[in-house]
Amino acid sequence: MKIVSLTFSGLRSYPGTCGPLDFTGKSLVGILGDTGAGKTSLLEAITAGLYGRCSWTDRAAQLRADDSPTMMIDLTFAVDGRQWRVHRVFHETRPTQARLTGPDNKNIDGVRAVDDAIRSLIGIDYATFHSSVLIPQGRFGELLNANDAERTRILKSIFGVEELHRVRQLALDAASHLNELLHQAERENDRLHEDPRAQAVSARERHDQALGVAADLDNRRSQLRRLRTEAARAKQHARLSAGAAAALQERRISDYHRTTEGVQQAQAELQRLEDKIAAAESTAQADLETVTSQQNEADSAGLAAAVLAAAAQVLSDVPRRLTTLEQEESAHTRLLTELETEEEALSRRAADLDDEDRRADALRSRVRDGEDEAADAGETLQMLTDAVRAGVEAAGALAQQRAAQATTDHKLTALLQAPPADTLDAARTELRRAQGMLEDTRRREAAHAAGSGLVAGDGCPVCVQPLPGDYRPPQPQDADTLARAETAVEAAMAALTAAEREHTRHTHEVELLRAALSEQRRKVQQATDRLQAALPPLHAHALRLAAQTAHPQSATYAKEVEDTAAAAFFALADPATPADHREAALHALLGEPRDRVTQLQETVVADRAELTQAETALAAKRASLTADTRAADRSRTQAQQAQHHLAERRLSVLASLSSLPGPIRAHLPQQPDLPTAHDLEAATQAVRQEQDRHEELAERHAELRTLLQSLLAEREKLAERRRCEVTEPLHRLEAGLHRWADSARSAAELIEEGQRPALTRPHGTGDATTTQEYAAALETFTTRLLASLDEHETVARAAMADLAAQLAVHADALAATYPCIAAALIAPGTDPLGPELLDSLTSQAGTLRSEAARALREEQDALSQIPHKDRLMTAIDAGQRQKAAWQTVAAHLTDGKFPGHLTDLRTRALLAHGSELLQQLSGGRLGFADNFDIVNLGSHNRRSSRTLSGGETFQASLALSLALMEMHSRSGTRLESLFLDEGFGTLDTAALDSALQVLRTQVGPDKLLAVISHLRPVAETVNDVLWVEKDHRGSRARWLTAAERDSLVRDDLYNLTDPA
Repeated sequence: MKIVSLTFSGLRSYPGTCGPLDFTGKSLVGILGDTGAGKTSLLEAITAGLYGRCSWTDRAAQLRADDSPTMMIDLTFAVDGRQWRVHRVFHETRPTQARLTGPDNKNIDGVRAVDDAIRSLIGIDYATFHSSVLIPQGRFGELLNANDAERTRILKSIFGVEELHRVRQLALDAASHLNELLHQAERENDRLHEDPRAQAVSARERHDQALGVAADLDNRRSQLRRLRTEAARAKQHARLSAGAAAALQERRISDYHRTTEGVQQAQAELQRLEDKIAAAESTAQADLETVTSQQNEADSAGLAAAVLAAAAQVLSDVPRRLTTLEQEESAHTRLLTELETEEEALSRRAADLDDEDRRADALRSRVRDGEDEAADAGETLQMLTDAVRAGVEAAGALAQQRAAQATTDHKLTALLQAPPADTLDAARTELRRAQGMLEDTRRREAAHAAGSGLVAGDGCPVCVQPLPGDYRPPQPQDADTLARAETAVEAAMAALTAAEREHTRHTHEVELLRAALSEQRRKVQQATDRLQAALPPLHAHALRLAAQTAHPQSATYAKEVEDTAAAAFFALADPATPADHREAALHALLGEPRDRVTQLQETVVADRAELTQAETALAAKRASLTADTRAADRSRTQAQQAQHHLAERRLSVLASLSSLPGPIRAHLPQQPDLPTAHDLEAATQAVRQEQDRHEELAERHAELRTLLQSLLAEREKLAERRRCEVTEPLHRLEAGLHRWADSARSAAELIEEGQRPALTRPHGTGDATTTQEYAAALETFTTRLLASLDEHETVARAAMADLAAQLAVHADALAATYPCIAAALIAPGTDPLGPELLDSLTSQAGTLRSEAARALREEQDALSQIPHKDRLMTAIDAGQRQKAAWQTVAAHLTDGKFPGHLTDLRTRALLAHGSELLQQLSGGRLGFADNFDIVNLGSHNRRSSRTLSGGETFQASLALSLALMEMHSRSGTRLESLFLDEGFGTLDTAALDSALQVLRTQVGPDKLLAVISHLRPVAETVNDVLWVEKDHRGSRARWLTAAERDSLVRDDLYNLTDPA
């Protein structure tokens, strides 16, 4: 598992959103920042994102910031090169939300489901992760000092041994699942036919027999249906003939003569009265049209009553309006004269202000030029200040590098002047001597063993030659002699090992110091180059500043500034110079340039004050002029409005006179002249005469309208009499005749077309004579039709009797052919023409077809079960064999010795690899023994890991963590990330250098190692720096650029406030 990116918000000191922090392509990372800035919170965010927990409690929601209602963590990590994204939201009052998105964009939702999925992906639980992958501050020794049970559990999780238990459980689950499937298969087999093939043959035989009987019944039922249909048709004809004759007699009308004669008498009387009313209406209508024509002529001339009334009102109001208009025009003329005088005075004041404004523009231009010069000088001073500050920083960095170089050189000199004692050759000589003595003793002991029991003349077991006559068996060696020889060899080997270790340690330290000294010399040269590069920009800025501040000798001044700065910089580059002299030198170099810029700025300020005073006075005068101008404009606007109002008043009077009718306007003068009082009196008299004439015509028009309305009422009364005495009686008679004719036509349709009598339709309706003729024709047609219907009924009843006899014959034949079926179908007293016989045959045929269909379904079901039955028996046999195999696998994995043996093998490999790393970290002093004890390689003393110092504990834990990364990569899942929190502070300088060198060696491009520390060597060693800072708004984290990282290396980390 390798971290790819991290984004979170609302976590402890991070109230806002932090990230995304991209770890792609990063291997050795330093998480740096002041104490309390929030570095450890980044590790808590990773833990909470993966496991939903934090380092001190199971509830990660306690990491939520105090003022934040929610805490969000979005973490992307890679497993075997495939990326997974976990998103968790911890609410203050609601349950936690969790979602895991896989490489295929499929989601897993829910806290428990996400936790289980991540545990399965990474392959280790939370405790193992916190003991071996993400090691919090002050807890580096948890895995090292864990008890046997806890350490065994962690190692099993890391080595993947727990997968064996999971495999055994999978085998048990598979066997249980197969057992359930076998039970289901057996239940399915019980549901099938015992012999599906025999069942199919039997069903086919029953199907064929039922279909044959049903087909014969269908044929007989068709013959019976045909006879029954013919008999029913004959019976229907007889019934319809009798019904049609009865309906015809019911609708026959015999007294139609009386109705037609009464209608004819009423029609004659009503026609006489209508002719009289029409003559009176014609006379009244002609008089009304004459009066209306006279009124229309007056209206066309514009002399309607409403128009005349409006004209009288206008003529009565015009004298008052003319008097008011004359008074207002006189006042308006006086106002215009006063406005012209005031506007001439305002024009003279505006010309004076324009002259003052031009003088202010000249002063304003001078102030702008001075401000631009002062701003340019200020910018140049700032660039000069930055150049001086850069030189001071470069001098400080050079002093630090020189001090570090001197310290390293002193250490190397001391180490070269005090080499270890030259005991290596002596130890090797002593080992060879002890080994020779041991070999000689063993040869003598072997000779005694081979020669014991031999006598002279026996064959030698070595050269096969006969032994001489004076042969004597060799004497046995003393057991103490052999033990002393072995002890001497062991002591010599221990002495040689100690000498070699001491020689290796000394050589390693010398090589490290020489490499560090070479690196520091390179850094000293780089710092010197940066210091030299700071002088040319300083000279250019000083020369430009002298020109901007009007210095009489710009080149000389710039040279003096450069020489003074160079002397100060190289004085500060001396390691003996105190650090507080830097700020004093900065102020001394910039004193005079600042004074020159200040003097230039003061001149600009004085000019600006003068300009402000002039602009204030000018603004006051212009404001006064503007106010007076606006007042004059308002007066002019009011005068224009008044003039417009007077024009509108005049036009209003003229418009009122224009609205008068033409005959009335003839008494007034032509517009735009206004009328006199005499003109108005003549027009008023003409209006009164036209009003009197109009009233006379209106009275005559009303009298004629009243007369026409009375004649219309008389005509309506005659219409009502016509409706009651003529229209309604004749309509009722015609309706009865139509019903009589409909019944006659319906009855005639029952008679054959050649024997059917004809009925002529009437040529019209609403006439009494026509209606009487039609009734007489309908009477004759009815008499002939009743005779034909009686004859038709007699023939139909004879045909019905013959068909009933035929049906009885067919029923007897059915009873003879199917006695058992007929007994159930033909009951005693069954009517041959009734539906019971056919319904019974139809039901019996349907029953036989249902039986055939059921037999067919049984056959198909049996046939479909044959392949299923065969496959099911095969599957049951295969499932029983698989169940036995899975039970065998589970039984083999039950023995606990195999997982324990596998754990022991991998633990020894871990300790071997960790011991190599611990030797490198401790300078060859320490290593691991069995059970995670510590061995002093110099004295071979073995002790518990709990007796280690803080620095030694960190070295041992770091060695185990690095070894675990390698060992875990050899197990089922690759673990490619390691996080260390503030452990390097327990190491001295040499141990720190060794640790950093091991980290650089062990961390490859495919792994991620993140180190939280505040030590400068850590910052110099890591490849990338994640800078953490905190202010009143909270904590923030970001990746430093290459330039910011170099600045971080130069500056004091504890005093660093702005890495940019």
